[in-house]
Amino acid sequence: EKTIDVTVEVYDLPEVAISGQLDICSGSTTKLTAVVPVGSTNTYQWYNKSGDTYTEIADATEAIYVTDKLTENTTYKVVATNAAGCENSDEVEVGVFANPVINVSDKATCLNDAITFDVTNTEHPDWDATTYVWTVNGTQIDGHKTATYTPTLVGTMEVQVTGSKVQTVADERGIAQTCKTTVHFPLEVRPLPSLTVNGSTAVCYIS
Repeated sequence: EKTIDVTVEVYDLPEVAISGQLDICSGSTTKLTAVVPVGSTNTYQWYNKSGDTYTEIADATEAIYVTDKLTENTTYKVVATNAAGCENSDEVEVGVFANPVINVSDKATCLNDAITFDVTNTEHPDWDATTYVWTVNGTQIDGHKTATYTPTLVGTMEVQVTGSKVQTVADERGIAQTCKTTVHFPLEVRPLPSLTVNGSTAVCYIS
């Protein structure tokens, strides 16, 4: 009987955890960072997930990855490989919130008549009240933050309204989110008709 002694060297797995803004508004990007101990000499590869399949993201080989503009919840994974060739990974889901929808009720109004905007969000109907920022001809109207605006000038003007809703029911991570939508359109303000009264201003009194 012959005995052979061998030494098996066991290397530690790299430590890695993803950090970043994990709740964003639709159409936004977010920056994800693979957080590792100081002095780590890892290489990285980022993946996104579709169904149960992870797909390697081309050229995403740094510790920091900026996503594309997202319109739906998306899961990302990063694989860190240390100098010994050992791998470890972490993954996160980026939650995407729908933006408020701004419906323009009318694009023309008469002088001194109010024009109304309706901001709704069908995905999150329980969001808090909407805020508005009105801009006329490039100048913001200070102190005017309601859904209606009464024009005081005749002509066509550019009006901008920003709808902002804060989600009151936080997601599973307990994060609330504020999303905004801006719409630009020409608002035609028509002058009031001029009226002239004709006829005698004197009458006879009949007792």
